[in-house]
Amino acid sequence: MITWTAKAEKDFREKWPGRTCERIAGHQATFQGQPIKTAGHPAYKAYAMRGWLKSGGRVVKERNPEDVEWKKVSSLTLSEAEKCQRWETMRAWIQSAPHIPLNILAIKTGLGSGTALRQFCEKYGAELADKYGKLPRLESIKYKTGNWQSIME
Repeated sequence: MITWTAKAEKDFREKWPGRTCERIAGHQATFQGQPIKTAGHPAYKAYAMRGWLKSGGRVVKERNPEDVEWKKVSSLTLSEAEKCQRWETMRAWIQSAPHIPLNILAIKTGLGSGTALRQFCEKYGAELADKYGKLPRLESIKYKTGNWQSIME
């Protein structure tokens, strides 16, 4: 059973002095008159971040998203070797199959979708085309617009 903590009761009494306290320490926690029974309840995380809930006799601890220090994930940036390898893989697949669909080309080059491949080409395409040469032309009308023109022969 999920219950209120003494902090929940104290915070309620401070915010609404003179009003009947709805959050008495040790009583079952509720939201809009309904008991909070699981961690999947909409109010659970918000209340837990404030230190208002107890489960199994222990205060539930949730991290406040504002307190989390977000760091750049290294997997979101590619090394020069990874970019070069992906570019050369794209070149080889386009040469062998000039009618290859974008989503299949993405999978063959290690990306999950055509959108990811488009984003890769937008981010690194011009740089890689200058360093390693342009990609062979794909035989679809959609590759005749946007940055495809600058990265394909």
